[in-house]
Amino acid sequence: MKFYKVCGLMIPLLLAACATAPQPPITIAPLSDKQQFEQKQIAAASNAMEQFLRCKQDGVLLDKSAQEKKSSAQYAASAKTLDQCLADIDEYRDVAPIASIEFIEKRMQVHALTVLNYFKAGDIKHAKLQLRAFELSYPGRDLYFSDYTSFVDSLSLLLGVDTVASRRKVFNVNSTLASEVSRYRYWQRH
Repeated sequence: MKFYKVCGLMIPLLLAACATAPQPPITIAPLSDKQQFEQKQIAAASNAMEQFLRCKQDGVLLDKSAQEKKSSAQYAASAKTLDQCLADIDEYRDVAPIASIEFIEKRMQVHALTVLNYFKAGDIKHAKLQLRAFELSYPGRDLYFSDYTSFVDSLSLLLGVDTVASRRKVFNVNSTLASEVSRYRYWQRH
């Protein structure tokens, strides 16, 4: 009987002793140079992404002001601001957070707004250059206006740009836009 009492008392003491024993320190193998570089690059890309979003917000505010005031100068300022946003983030385009589908779509929207704002500012040369850069940056991709017409096709038609889309000879543009451009071009020639 006493044996069981001793064992009965010792077992709880042993379990308590195990529970209060300190855990061995966790050791982490040092990162390789490649892993350190990748971590630094991801951290820098995350910082660049935050800067891009702030920059985009500034450009969009300028765009809204330009719409309200119908100011070509503010459209130009918005386009230049958004253009700089794209240039700043471009060096990180292949880094994981920035290469995500969601972020690529945000970049495409900013790029499209840059093209539109150069166009609205009357800077056709930069609008054409940015439209070409859009197609090269996002091959085979497009954005769509609220009437489901193609951004690339519509701006190609407006700017008279020979693009990959225009070589397809299939345009997804608003019929009113197509009619007005056709009418305008007719009267330019006659």
